Amino acid sequence: MPNKKGMLLSYRADRFGARLISLVNTKRVSDAYDIPFLVYWVQATDIGAIFNDATELFASEFVDRHFMTDDEWRKRRSKSTRIGDFSDKTSKQFLNHIARGKDVLIDMAFGIFSFPDEDPDEVRKDFVKAFHDIAKSPQLAGIFTDLENKLKGATAYHIRRGDLVDVLRAKNRSWPKKFIPTQFYKYHMRKNLEAETAVILFSDEKATLQLYKDEFPTASSLRDLIGDMPLTEAGYDFLELYAMSHCSKIIAPAQSAFSAAAAELGNIPIVPLMDDFNEPDYAKVFEEFITQLEAAPRDDFNNGEIGQCLVHATDYLLKNKQPARAGRLMESWILRGLNISHIYSSACILQSQLGDYESILRMAEAADKGYVLFPKDKVILDQCRSYAHQLQEQHENALRHAQNAFWTDPMHPHNEAMVAAFYQSGIFNDTNAFPIEADLLKQSQRGAPYRILQTTYPEMIKDLPEDNGTTLPNLRPLVWNWIFFLGNQPKPKKPEAKQLLDKIEKLRGKSGDAPWMRGYEGLLEIHFGDPDEAVRLLNAVFDQSATALNAYRLSYANWQRRNIPEMLGWAEKAVALCEAPIYKVWLGNTLTRHKRLDEAEALLTQAVPRLDGYASVLEIEGNLWQRMGNTKKLVETYNKIAKLAPLSGYMRQKQAQAFVDDNQPKAAFEAMRIVCDTEFATPKGYAMYIDFLATAQRMDEAKSTLTMVRQRFPKSNAFDNIALP
Repeated sequence: MPNKKGMLLSYRADRFGARLISLVNTKRVSDAYDIPFLVYWVQATDIGAIFNDATELFASEFVDRHFMTDDEWRKRRSKSTRIGDFSDKTSKQFLNHIARGKDVLIDMAFGIFSFPDEDPDEVRKDFVKAFHDIAKSPQLAGIFTDLENKLKGATAYHIRRGDLVDVLRAKNRSWPKKFIPTQFYKYHMRKNLEAETAVILFSDEKATLQLYKDEFPTASSLRDLIGDMPLTEAGYDFLELYAMSHCSKIIAPAQSAFSAAAAELGNIPIVPLMDDFNEPDYAKVFEEFITQLEAAPRDDFNNGEIGQCLVHATDYLLKNKQPARAGRLMESWILRGLNISHIYSSACILQSQLGDYESILRMAEAADKGYVLFPKDKVILDQCRSYAHQLQEQHENALRHAQNAFWTDPMHPHNEAMVAAFYQSGIFNDTNAFPIEADLLKQSQRGAPYRILQTTYPEMIKDLPEDNGTTLPNLRPLVWNWIFFLGNQPKPKKPEAKQLLDKIEKLRGKSGDAPWMRGYEGLLEIHFGDPDEAVRLLNAVFDQSATALNAYRLSYANWQRRNIPEMLGWAEKAVALCEAPIYKVWLGNTLTRHKRLDEAEALLTQAVPRLDGYASVLEIEGNLWQRMGNTKKLVETYNKIAKLAPLSGYMRQKQAQAFVDDNQPKAAFEAMRIVCDTEFATPKGYAMYIDFLATAQRMDEAKSTLTMVRQRFPKSNAFDNIALP
């Protein structure tokens, strides 16, 4: 045998089914080739927290022997190779890798891994054996044996709900391969029950099980078979997976790691439910299902469940060439109060494609009453709204929402399309946006943003220059130049930056040197190199091309060097060279730092209204009011920011502090509650929120929040001074 120095590492960050597949694959390979293994068991802070204590699932001896610490995981993971890299290699090649002291990470959520030179049938047998050889917790070991005979011949229905409909971040994503609407399960079950097939129901929600059992009294759940047993929630989930593996087949969503793990362990077929309909039945159930959604019979609807149902309904309607019906359906639920992130973006894109701009504005108004959870969906909502305003010649509103979308996530594909189009058409210019050399933008063109314009914002194409072609400028140089003022700050990546630099070098070889070329080199030096070298380069550029943009770059580079006098001098020079509002904002920011507050106020009062769609610009104004002690204006400014960025943890924290300074404790609490409930708060924000809870004598909430954030931010010292009774 080779001198094995490497180890196998098992890891998944999701729920139990995927973790188990990863673990059993690891154990199978370990047994086959006599390689030690370790497991990294993620300590979740969301719904997956029920699995945090691995001893509820496995024997303590097994956990003690194989489960690794956070520090060991971080050390080993960075040097490990994923098992997928060996999918086309022999076991001998794999063993040679291990012999060189290299760890291999097994992180697959589905399937049984085998090397090309292994017999898949034998591997499957070994996989099942590996599962049985893993020592289970004493509570579970005995129950497993009793279950096997009770389940033979039964059909298992796995009804996935749980986090997909009830947990904030999960339910705001689209899961068409994991969530199946109730109507389809019920129709399918009727056919099975009519055939006198024993049906066992499995679900991650007790209420869901009861809903089906009320309609199908002959169907059973696992609790019907084993009675009430003193098991933890995690232990019961493990028992359900094992029980499912002993049925004759599993009817389940197409992508459920839980069902897939059970099918692999039992070597039984898994039938994706939505693929098990004939065409007439499929159409019949969909029409009934969509008609029910259109009728909207319930006021006490579950946001998450309706959101997932709408994904199925709109997908079917679009495939069957009924886009207007799909658009009306989504809008009707949004106007009824549905707040699901991906529905906002899907509905706005569809209505923009259909030309129903009034619908977009109605939905945007509904969104303003709450929030859109994910930035990627908020960008689409704001750009569609900007487009609708632009077509209605409401140009100020169009600008503000386009600015806000750009700030939220500068390199989002819809920003790459709309912002580039705004620059090309002159709608964005020095008076309301960020200046950049036109020559620099020309050097990198992309077709994907133009295709987004064609499909979602077609009227924007009419405003482009006649010679524009079918591409749009790559916005990365623009973003890198003005990174200070943008939200999700995307720092340059060396390969992207070098790619453009290579193009510039070729152009320089053909047509000679130009100041804008060396200005770009100086910009890259700020981000990747030495700020002192950046200043040297940019000074030489400025000597040849004394533009406000080059002066700003020098000011920014000196800020990076912490040379504040030089930063101020170049900021003043930029304003002297150009009246663009952004240069005045930068100078106002610099003057505020120098406590020259009256001068800063004069500049910012004039410049900020042209750029008030950028939350960071308003923040600079807020810093001025804070320094001046003007709490009324400070609160007004952060209220504006909250409308633009309702889920920015950093901005909400500053808003809460403004409310505290203005003696508005209830408003401060509410500002922090929103971002804590949505998990966007910073550690300092959570600490502030815990203090608010304690002050309000809501000690149970304060303690549970403190426990959660200490798990979520283990290295933060923000909670060190919190002492709750």
